[in-house]
Amino acid sequence: MRRVASWTDRMFTSGDPARLFAVFEAYFDASGDPSTAVYTLAVLIAPKNRWTAFIRRWCAAMKRGGADGKILHMRELIHNQDQFEGWTIAQKEQLLRRLFPIIRPIVTAVICPSVPVVAYQRQVGSIEPRDKDNISIRTFALTMCLGRVVNEVHPSEKFPIRPVFEHDPPNDPETHKMFYHLCQMRGWDELFLTPDFQPKGAPPLQAADMLAYSFHTAFSDELAGRLDVQPELRRFLREMLIRMIGKPSLDSKPSKFHFGMFDEAMLAAYRQDTIHAKEVAAQNAALGRAIENSFKQADQRMQEERNRMARAER
Repeated sequence: MRRVASWTDRMFTSGDPARLFAVFEAYFDASGDPSTAVYTLAVLIAPKNRWTAFIRRWCAAMKRGGADGKILHMRELIHNQDQFEGWTIAQKEQLLRRLFPIIRPIVTAVICPSVPVVAYQRQVGSIEPRDKDNISIRTFALTMCLGRVVNEVHPSEKFPIRPVFEHDPPNDPETHKMFYHLCQMRGWDELFLTPDFQPKGAPPLQAADMLAYSFHTAFSDELAGRLDVQPELRRFLREMLIRMIGKPSLDSKPSKFHFGMFDEAMLAAYRQDTIHAKEVAAQNAALGRAIENSFKQADQRMQEERNRMARAER
């Protein structure tokens, strides 16, 4: 992964005029933890010049929605906590109706995989393994997310993506380490720059939080088969997601939105692929050691022959 001192002197050339003179930035946020039914990771990707317009529109919408000077934390908003204490359902819906429509015109892609925690434990293993042979549910989600980013946005060594995460001092080093090793292992180290960590006050991170939380609740409800908590608001969030995603395009244009929940079969297939990859890696390592030993034995025999010939000449 390479560090780039300045982004202002870089140009992204593409067939899409909207991408000219821009470099992509990807904003990540997650919803869920080991105690929840689902772990969701969201990433919003757009050229840098579009994020400038996004920030302006987001701040204006927050002001018109009665949240001027506030930072959107979906959990606080939905559960009337801290800065959103005392807010009515009508106030929350009014704010979110203004925020959701901002995303679609700005982003190049939204990628949001969700992983059911219990199914992951059954098919893959511990969600927070201590050994190096298995990966955490967080690493799994990030792997799937980055793989889709690579396929949809097509970053390159010349035009890499700048990943941005929420600044979280206790966990920033671990996130950086995880991202670095993942890119090294997958051969993506030239496609992504060193991760940046920004305060949650950054509007793109607020938007990532909004989508991560909304998709998380939608898939949690799907998994449970019912709306247990605040059903009115949860239905509203689902409605906002459907409106944002829109209907399938009639002109066959690819969708900007890529989301879904891994099921048992997908996770089981991933597990088998991982086992096979480890077996192949072990076989390749064994083959490499065998070849190396063969070369050493050949060198040793040649050296012995040279020594024998030298003694014969004397």
